[in-house]
Amino acid sequence: MTRSWQYGLLGALAVAVCASFLLGQPGDLPMDDSYIHLQYADNLVKEHQLVFNPGEFTGIGSTSILWVLLLAGFKLLGAPTLVAAKALGMASFVVAAWCVFELGRSVFGRLLGERGDFAALVGACLFVLSGNMIWFALSGMETTLFLALGLLALMFYQFEQFGSMVVCLALMTLTRTEGVVLAAVLLTIQLLRTQRVGKGSLLTPIRQALRRRYPEHTRAWFGAAANGAQTSRQRARAVAFASLWRVLATCVLFFILIAPWFVFVYHATGHPLPTSFSGKRLSQMASIDHFLTSRSYLAPLVHVKPLVFVGMWCGYLAMHVFGGSAIPGPSLPIGRLTGLPEGIRLSLIALAVVFGVMAPLFVRGLSVVNRWWLSAVRSTAADRAGLALFAWVILHNLAYMMLFPSMGTTTRYQAVNHLIVWLLLALGVFSLRERKRLFVAALSVVVAVALLNVVYWRGIYAANMDHMHNVRIASSKCLDRTLPKDVEIAAHDIGALRYYCNRHLVDLGGLIDASFADYKKRNAVDEYLLSHRVSYLVIPGKHSTETEPPYDFVGYFRLWNSPLLTLHERWHFENDYLVWGEGAKATFNYLPSVTIYEVLPKAR
Repeated sequence: MTRSWQYGLLGALAVAVCASFLLGQPGDLPMDDSYIHLQYADNLVKEHQLVFNPGEFTGIGSTSILWVLLLAGFKLLGAPTLVAAKALGMASFVVAAWCVFELGRSVFGRLLGERGDFAALVGACLFVLSGNMIWFALSGMETTLFLALGLLALMFYQFEQFGSMVVCLALMTLTRTEGVVLAAVLLTIQLLRTQRVGKGSLLTPIRQALRRRYPEHTRAWFGAAANGAQTSRQRARAVAFASLWRVLATCVLFFILIAPWFVFVYHATGHPLPTSFSGKRLSQMASIDHFLTSRSYLAPLVHVKPLVFVGMWCGYLAMHVFGGSAIPGPSLPIGRLTGLPEGIRLSLIALAVVFGVMAPLFVRGLSVVNRWWLSAVRSTAADRAGLALFAWVILHNLAYMMLFPSMGTTTRYQAVNHLIVWLLLALGVFSLRERKRLFVAALSVVVAVALLNVVYWRGIYAANMDHMHNVRIASSKCLDRTLPKDVEIAAHDIGALRYYCNRHLVDLGGLIDASFADYKKRNAVDEYLLSHRVSYLVIPGKHSTETEPPYDFVGYFRLWNSPLLTLHERWHFENDYLVWGEGAKATFNYLPSVTIYEVLPKAR
């Protein structure tokens, strides 16, 4: 099969699986945060300002300026931003699949020999069939754009096109700030390849210790002094000096491209990152703390959130990636046993598949990489690009473990993990190619799990859309029909509400207003509401069939017994509880209902 046919196959497969998700669904987006970007893009075109509420700047609630600019550009061309968001996500998904194949050709060829091309194609197809990745592509968020730009940067690094690589890295960082992690990885690898690290410096003891521990890799990581004639030594020094200047030039270009945005953010908000980062951290950490402390057997883990992050990822892989919830058959009621939605069940057949096939193949793939990575720095450019990919994944996860130990909606913060998981599974499968029966059996199981994964995640996406359409968007349109235009509304989830109700919103998530965090820390959210003259409060909550909500936002805001105001329930929106549970169990996206309260100040 020629390269063009391979690219065509991957592109067609990516479009086909995306179309299968969209078929029969409304034209909405499956998560609330997506509408925040749309709102910023609309206001940028209409108001010529980066604001959420027209004419009001209280912070920057969009973590992705590039995504907003792209959506605004499509709006200027006459395309609806809703359509543009999905089109951009799908296009980025296709580009990412092509990059996975091209990078995989190099890595698989190096590790597996003559079967590298076919293995890379299988690995890329598994990536395309990842239900999580399809969901990301159609979520209306910047997730697949971020991933595609990172993979393009690795591609250009592999081909030693450093100018294009730096542009992709800068655009990636403007898509999400953590793009600097990949930039740092590539900078480090390039310095290790071209410079003599540790010679005559404080690093010398480290270099000597590593020489004793890994003598065969000393040259790969630290280089060696040029021996021979004076001319040879001078030539080696000249090459190293020229390489250093090239690295410095690319660093300068990178900072020139990203600096205007971060200077603007700091000048406008007084913080180095958009306001949404602190707001997300506030709400996500509160949710994790509540989940742990409400279960006595997990309460000690509240102080070791990095371990919780790792544990959640292991459980998530087993349940929602390796087929734990997708494979039919008798199952264990995991949800009922752990206090999660009852729809969360672990198939007994899947349990055998996960621990008998998927996990061993994943570990086998890791062992193949472990035998190669130490020598990759001074091998080919393709080897270095592969090494950068694996190092990026490790450091990206370490950064989240330490700074923001949250998986985010359907793990979108660590989308690159899904890429590595499927590539390692493919490596594990193809490392068995000499044992033909075992190879065919392992490949068949992995492909079957991937196909079931698509079906499973199509159901998740449909349930998400049902909830958004019948709860979030329906409540927003109700407010638009019912309330006066000048009424003040406060909400925790502000995206779809602002987009569809066309009213000024007061943010209770700290995404667009940095001052909210101070009120929350003082337990003075009621003061915040009154100071903003809020008349209505829109809050997610429990289903009518539940006695207790999964998370009590009104209690979190200390509003039930406020001495300053009273809440009077006016409207309540919910969809079928089982449909909600189907969509929520793998995405951690939303509570079962939305309740609209009228805010009444108490007489003093």
